[in-house]
Amino acid sequence: MDPLHQRHATTPPYRAWLIGLIAAVFLIAANMAWLNPNPGFKVYRTHPTIPLFWQYNPDAGVEILTAAYFPEVFKSYRIRMDRPTYPAVAKGLALCIQAAAKPFSPLSDLEAAGLAYLAMKLAVYSLGILALFSLLSRYTGDRAAFIGCFLCFSHFVSIEYIAAFHTTELQFITPIFTLYLLQKLADNYSTPRNILFSVLIGVLMLCKPNYATYLAALAFFFLFKRRYLAVLASLAAHSLPMLAYLGYLKLLGMEYYSFNADYYKQGVWVIELFRQDYTQIFPLMLDSLGRFAHLSLEYYSIWIAVAIAGLALCRKTIPLPRHAWFLMLGIIVMTWVQMFFARQYSPHMPSDYAFLVFGLSGLALAHWADQSRFIERLVPLVLAAWIVCNTVHFLHLPWVHPIDQAHRSEEKLSQRLDMAVNPENYTAEDHEWWRKQEQ
Repeated sequence: MDPLHQRHATTPPYRAWLIGLIAAVFLIAANMAWLNPNPGFKVYRTHPTIPLFWQYNPDAGVEILTAAYFPEVFKSYRIRMDRPTYPAVAKGLALCIQAAAKPFSPLSDLEAAGLAYLAMKLAVYSLGILALFSLLSRYTGDRAAFIGCFLCFSHFVSIEYIAAFHTTELQFITPIFTLYLLQKLADNYSTPRNILFSVLIGVLMLCKPNYATYLAALAFFFLFKRRYLAVLASLAAHSLPMLAYLGYLKLLGMEYYSFNADYYKQGVWVIELFRQDYTQIFPLMLDSLGRFAHLSLEYYSIWIAVAIAGLALCRKTIPLPRHAWFLMLGIIVMTWVQMFFARQYSPHMPSDYAFLVFGLSGLALAHWADQSRFIERLVPLVLAAWIVCNTVHFLHLPWVHPIDQAHRSEEKLSQRLDMAVNPENYTAEDHEWWRKQEQ
């Protein structure tokens, strides 16, 4: 038996503990208002006096309106048209919640959508952490996998978005789902399974277009495994949800729109640059690499060093195929490529390979704990300190009571709601209000 597994004859209920972690992270996020997380920002209050689930992300208002009034809302707010999966699922759940609550206390479309969105987030996080545990445990053992999952899902980005009306958490969860499906496919390959799993990945891309891990996996199987037909089949199948969505919009008389491509010029800016002066691409790439390294250090902090130690240990103890390391390296490279083309340098952008850094860190900590009783007792304290530090990350001083924090005016919120419900009363310029903000 591997020495990593020898000291624990009975397996603790790691999966139950991980679900407990998600509940704890959700509880912290629900009460974020008490930490004064975004000084100066006008918060979206879910309740005028109870600071529970208050929203501190500027996109939260558009996101919940999109879910509450999907798909008609795209006549007013096109910002989320290229990310329909979350709003569609939340809308379906909201209808069920409204039907169940109607005999007792009827809920408005916005109230039901808010509850549905939170339930959906809990489901995504729970499935994500269990999928990561399944992936890691088969290679590193249960305890190492548990530590890696704990580190990954108690990060401040995870805490920030678990109760937020947004899609940012998919930056680190989509790669987990993608690799989980890839592992299942590798365990038992068949063309129908390839098509099914690729369609599911296509649905994920309609939640948030996060392609780094998927493209790295395709390149790996194309270059190293020479599964040319399988790769082409996957590419074609993953496009089916997008084609179905485009057809759906066509039936509704709507034209597809990508806010990120139009407004932020994501991806488009590279084409425009090549037309003007392609030589500028090289200094921009060097600058981007530096920013990618800096953001990675900020996101992972000391765990990069621990992961390197885990990598050295992994090469000795885990019988991974030699080519598997190229897949891991490819995911890191593609994470940078995606950041470069998106031209988005936000704190969450390096999180695509969080499963790798925290997975290797978990392996290192579990190994050291097996070698030393002192470290074994220290690991729970390290994990507790980690979640505390990531919670305190949101605390800003001087502290401001939630009721005294700036908030969105009721008049403005009512106007945005009316715009979503009655788009015919507003001009095209009114519907694209975000352009005015940049003028």
